[in-house]
Amino acid sequence: MHEEKRLIEVEYSLSIRTYNGLCNDFGSDALLGDIAKASDAELLRLPNFGKKSLHEFREYMGVPAYVSPRVHAQRQETLQRQKETYELKQQGLTFKKIAEKLNLSVERTRQRYHGYLRYLQSEEAQNEPRDRA
Repeated sequence: MHEEKRLIEVEYSLSIRTYNGLCNDFGSDALLGDIAKASDAELLRLPNFGKKSLHEFREYMGVPAYVSPRVHAQRQETLQRQKETYELKQQGLTFKKIAEKLNLSVERTRQRYHGYLRYLQSEEAQNEPRDRA
């Protein structure tokens, strides 16, 4: 499905760190299918490309990956913080007001908000059961 896409075409589907790590080594014109042929060990040797980036890329490519309970818990905590920021923004607060309330920088607040938007657009969010309010 994604194998024929070029890396530049999925820039906004991957985190900045993952995209830059792949782009710096393979180039923005590289086909995702070619990158996916690289072993995990090869990808982990890329500068600024660690386990989280590897997992994100493999997940995007539809390759199942093992997630340790610790990593799963960290993801859930991150998702909860992103959701909190998203909900405050939905209430009409500015990023500056949210940043003050949560004791964060404005840039970090934006990152959390956009991270949650990416999550909402992902397959993972669409496959989760919704809470009925």
